[in-house]
Amino acid sequence: MHRSFPLLDPDAPLFPTALLHEDSLSSSEYFQLSFDALSGSPSPWILRLQAHIQGHRVILLVDSGSSHNILHPQVVSYLHLPVEESLPNFTVTVRKDASIACTGHCQSMPLVIQGNDFDVPFYLLLIHYSDVVLVVQWLQSIGPFVLDFSSPSMQFYSKDSLIMLTDSLLSSLTPATLHQICHYISTSLLATFQSITMLPTYLSLATSNSLDSTYLTTDLLAVLHRFATVLSPILGLLLPSTS
Repeated sequence: MHRSFPLLDPDAPLFPTALLHEDSLSSSEYFQLSFDALSGSPSPWILRLQAHIQGHRVILLVDSGSSHNILHPQVVSYLHLPVEESLPNFTVTVRKDASIACTGHCQSMPLVIQGNDFDVPFYLLLIHYSDVVLVVQWLQSIGPFVLDFSSPSMQFYSKDSLIMLTDSLLSSLTPATLHQICHYISTSLLATFQSITMLPTYLSLATSNSLDSTYLTTDLLAVLHRFATVLSPILGLLLPSTS
């Protein structure tokens, strides 16, 4: 049986109404997936943490806007984790012409978050910019908790001990090597690849009030002169002669 569930609009309320599951989940469960959880976009409602699965470091999001815990299929493939594929697969509609499929279910996966052990069930969905998303399904299992987005951190009690999880992801970022980048590309772990090139500044407003035509092509000079009345006041420069 084929089923399709909608992705929540990024401007929708935090807990909007979702469609009902049929066979793969119990009749009382709803599946909700927030835009932030799918895309990994920065959000004041999401806590970013480092965690480990079988000693392998993963990027984890705590998202209060989604319903079921999500694990990236690539992590399962890389670590050879056990997956239950007997449940009928379903899809999540991203937009009118695209959707992503749930490819399996992990009933109980050992997860270590900053030295604290948890057993968490997961659904496998192709999310971006993160490996694991813990959501309402997990938050309900830990009981009362406090989220402090000014730190950012979260606190809760587990087995009579106070646990504090701190967002240390940004402060622990490390550059990727060429070998790692090639691995990410070959295993489809990169959602987008951006390249920023730093160019030297040939213009100095303090020493010159004209553009150096040495670094400008004839076509570019023609465009600059065509719109000189607009560009000159903005740049505060005198356009060079085309002669």
